[in-house]
Amino acid sequence: MKPRPRHLRRSAFTLIEVLVVVAIMALLLGLLVPALARSREQARSVVCRSNLGQLHKANVFYLQAYRGIFPPHRYMATVTVDGRSEEVEKQWFHLLESYTKSRQLPRCPSLSTGIQRDRNYWQWGYDGHNLGYGYNAFFLGNHLHPDGNTSGTYIATRNWWPESKVKVPADNILFGDSNPKPDGMWSSTLWWPFVNKFGEGLNGSRHGTGRKSHISSQVGAGNLVFNDGHVEFRQCRTVNPAQDNTDQHIRFWDPLQRRKPK
Repeated sequence: MKPRPRHLRRSAFTLIEVLVVVAIMALLLGLLVPALARSREQARSVVCRSNLGQLHKANVFYLQAYRGIFPPHRYMATVTVDGRSEEVEKQWFHLLESYTKSRQLPRCPSLSTGIQRDRNYWQWGYDGHNLGYGYNAFFLGNHLHPDGNTSGTYIATRNWWPESKVKVPADNILFGDSNPKPDGMWSSTLWWPFVNKFGEGLNGSRHGTGRKSHISSQVGAGNLVFNDGHVEFRQCRTVNPAQDNTDQHIRFWDPLQRRKPK
């Protein structure tokens, strides 16, 4: 019996060839998956910046309606529950909801519906502790605390703070990426005196720029919207002070851009 011509013989991959192909595919996947994850996170970060810009616009409408006075970060409201009137505490985003028309706008898209690991474990909620967007409340909306509230060496601006007194709106933080304190509370405020003590400054661990379990408020980068309406993706070390009660970066927080008392 004659052997088949060479061009009619069946060819097959050897084991080594199969292993080489599998190794190449694994290498490509190893390179592509992180790149795709970074691309998705960059897209979420863009939406996050859009959300902050929309919150700024809602704040502008609020200022127009309330004679240029910034909203309080907390306030008491009367609500009707089962036919009875009750006093409940609400936050700044409840006031802006009249203009945003959405409870989802104050939600960073990087915060999924599941449990977040962002310094500590928490779950997004439309409340003062789990919102994930903080308000520069110590300086702009410090309403439920005594007039001239003092914390450390900085004196807060007085209650009912007017927009007209903001010296440089392009420098003054309004809202930004935030994180609950280690006790799981108050992610709805960026509270200057506690930026390092309790992590109540710009949160840099959300958009893939810092370690998820980092402690230092100087690590990573996050999104901020300023009082003139422009939004920035900023390194935390350029905004958060290196330690509590210093005047480092105070111009981004204090609308009067005061220096630390001597």
